[in-house]
Amino acid sequence: TIFTNTIYNFVSSLADLNPVFIHGGVPSGSTNEIETREGRIKRFHEDDNCYVLVANPAAAGEGISLHTVCHNALYADRSYVSTHYLQSIDRIHRLGLPPNQETNIFVYRSIAPPRVGSIDYSVSRRLVEKIRNMQQLLDDPDLHEIALDEESADDPIDYDVELQDIIDLIAEMENRAGDVPMEEA
Repeated sequence: TIFTNTIYNFVSSLADLNPVFIHGGVPSGSTNEIETREGRIKRFHEDDNCYVLVANPAAAGEGISLHTVCHNALYADRSYVSTHYLQSIDRIHRLGLPPNQETNIFVYRSIAPPRVGSIDYSVSRRLVEKIRNMQQLLDDPDLHEIALDEESADDPIDYDVELQDIIDLIAEMENRAGDVPMEEA
């Protein structure tokens, strides 16, 4: 996720999986110091009881290899920065993997009613375009495949969600759900 508070929420929700987290506010330092980025990455690699690394793509983009211990990535949200997204994917999908090793990338996108729109859908469209442009410039078929995967994903429009559902959800997120009259919700 690109949001620090969401990282903390995931860490709390996944506490039974003994997660570690990294983001831009986690200092760099020695692998022997658990409070540093390097120490947390080392723990994810070596601690058999640590099942989850929660990170933002910028912090988990460059300079780390996770492909020997991690083969699944979940994106709760993404930014418009295609290089962060592509580099974060490359942390778990690298040369040297066994030929039969699957790498799974899951991207969660919000579902919105037809006339409301979705920031996730906008980000997805822009990432596809940026990745496709990079693919053409670099003549890299792997980038083309990533863009095609994105385009073949399910449409993030849920035609069963009504505008009032979105109004109530926004009120809930703003901690004022009780303030919305029932006829509006």
